[in-house]
Amino acid sequence: MERIPNEIYFASSYKEFMEICDKLKEVKDCELTEEKLFNYMYAGMYNKKTFPLMSYGEDEKMNGCMVLTAGKSLINDLAIYVIFVWIDKNYPNLWKKYLDFVENMAKEFKAKKIIGSTKRMGFTKKLEKFGYKETDRIIEKIIEEVI
Repeated sequence: MERIPNEIYFASSYKEFMEICDKLKEVKDCELTEEKLFNYMYAGMYNKKTFPLMSYGEDEKMNGCMVLTAGKSLINDLAIYVIFVWIDKNYPNLWKKYLDFVENMAKEFKAKKIIGSTKRMGFTKKLEKFGYKETDRIIEKIIEEVI
């Protein structure tokens, strides 16, 4: 398949889901299993609330992926939840592209927040320059309402 390098695509095939799941092996101390992530993405195809994303470099190898879910928070606001993210360290500029994509998606859905949780120390340091902050290892960004 001919892909545009560094463009973000929605993943929908078994092969693409497995490619995303394989990246869990590269995340230290990750409690999420490949089986759980695969089942989550697969179920998300049917409930239409889970969005696996991926991108490829010029060499046709995956250089980034992210799994998102749209859902209600405990106070009934719509939020976009970041379930998993992996960006190849050789593509640091891809972080901004993915985070802009998530923010635009949140605005399109009229979500109030983007929320993710992590147990990785210092992970938030990468995201602070994009407006995220760490709160008890929960990262979130408030989405400004567009009038």
